[in-house]
Amino acid sequence: MTGVVDTEAWREFFSVLQTLPELWKNEADVFKDKHKKKIALSKLLEVYKSIDGNANEDTVKKRLQNIRSCYRRECKKVERSRKSGAGVDEEYVPTLWYFDLVEFLRDQEIQLSGTSTVDLDDGDLELPTETHEPGPSRMQFRCNLNLLVN
Repeated sequence: MTGVVDTEAWREFFSVLQTLPELWKNEADVFKDKHKKKIALSKLLEVYKSIDGNANEDTVKKRLQNIRSCYRRECKKVERSRKSGAGVDEEYVPTLWYFDLVEFLRDQEIQLSGTSTVDLDDGDLELPTETHEPGPSRMQFRCNLNLLVN
């Protein structure tokens, strides 16, 4: 992988993911159907191979966990900012470039907020981020490390 993120390929990935609720919609009946889940994962794998030609189903599963984990982390930051009483100008602005593209996950993350969930914490699986703030944070550094590793 070069140092440039193929955002069009990622946009396609997120678009296809949104059409496959069996992979992300916890309350859907199809989420519990292993056969449909496997078929959906295969569809998503085909799209993901345009990003990583060496990918397999496990790679996609880890990537999905990671995307949800990063999204959940950003949602928590926004929520904490709102609860702190920060003014509109001081409210936290998500820094993940794909935050708006996975907005369809919001209802799922709100449902999960009171429960324990799997949360990957190894940065080499995270998507690169664009920041709205000067200087990279530790998290952004770890997210961008993926570009160097691949």
